[in-house]
Amino acid sequence: MRREREVKLRILERDGFERLLRVLPERGVRAQLNVYFDTPGWDLCRLGRSVRVRVEDERIVLTVKRDASASAGRIESDEAEAAIPASLWSEIASGRARIESAGALLPALLAALEGRSVSEVGRLSNTRHLREGPSGALYELDEARLPSGATHHELEIETDDP
Repeated sequence: MRREREVKLRILERDGFERLLRVLPERGVRAQLNVYFDTPGWDLCRLGRSVRVRVEDERIVLTVKRDASASAGRIESDEAEAAIPASLWSEIASGRARIESAGALLPALLAALEGRSVSEVGRLSNTRHLREGPSGALYELDEARLPSGATHHELEIETDDP
């Protein structure tokens, strides 16, 4: 696992989001589907852990995070990722296979649940606008469509700066 450090800032007004899109140089746009897994009681979340599958173009990636901490928009966590074959993801997404079958990243993460079952707890669609920030840093401007119909805008910057 690697230590991930990122800054996430919610952008409350669509105007501000669109202004950033206009002024920062474009480096691409990606459509994403993010699917989150936990117990019905959100036990992983309470333990500072998460399981997500992200579908982006032809890539399907399982991400597990643990030891998460957050303060004033800064988030740090240990993170590991692994590709999932499309055929296996199709089985998981349809309910014919369990997320636990997705690979070696999960057993240690799920061991703390003492046998409690993990299933899909939510999903959201996202358009990620990649932009170049100052000094060439990659800025990810996300426009997420929530199941409620609301739209959430945020700026995400991954950083090595502690």
